Amino acid sequence: MQDYALILHPADPLACVAVAEREAVLQAMGVVGAQLAADWYAAGPHLLDHVTFLGCSPVVRLAVTCDEGPGFCRLRLPPPLPHPIWRGSLEGSAPRCPRCRTPEATWPLPLAAWESDPAASQCTCSSCGYGAPLHRWRLREAAGFGRSFVELWGIHPGEAVPGEAFLDALAQCSGGSWCWFYAGAPSPTSLP
Repeated sequence: MQDYALILHPADPLACVAVAEREAVLQAMGVVGAQLAADWYAAGPHLLDHVTFLGCSPVVRLAVTCDEGPGFCRLRLPPPLPHPIWRGSLEGSAPRCPRCRTPEATWPLPLAAWESDPAASQCTCSSCGYGAPLHRWRLREAAGFGRSFVELWGIHPGEAVPGEAFLDALAQCSGGSWCWFYAGAPSPTSLP
């Protein structure tokens, strides 16, 4: 069984935001509820005020029931990583040039250079010659880079987007803007 997530991260992949800082912001907004397990939280009473669900009738399970499995909406605040990582499928669509939107022809080769030095690495577009770090290329909400993440599990790709107030609160906490993408993973065999 597949589970899906809406994952938020600072636009600056080197930004490091402690769990306590992320948790305090999300609790003040009512986005997170009770802690379910290490790093995992129930959806808070105001989650739906800060995440916009798209479509005519999305189904969002906010409460866990053991007989229905792990597909309910819950949040994970993992500890910051020592180094930024790429999160997304390597088989998915290639990043696109931020200037001309041409897909990176040598994908995923530029990823190794980025991982060794994210700030200094440059990926040069074979079509227009524009160069920029890989994390500035257009990822189309299919992947992201970073050290600190806010994960909203139980949300299918394209089903929801974070609201402006949600992104602004995270930006104030980290000192820079935030991005999001959608991910999928096999469901864990036990909750959360």
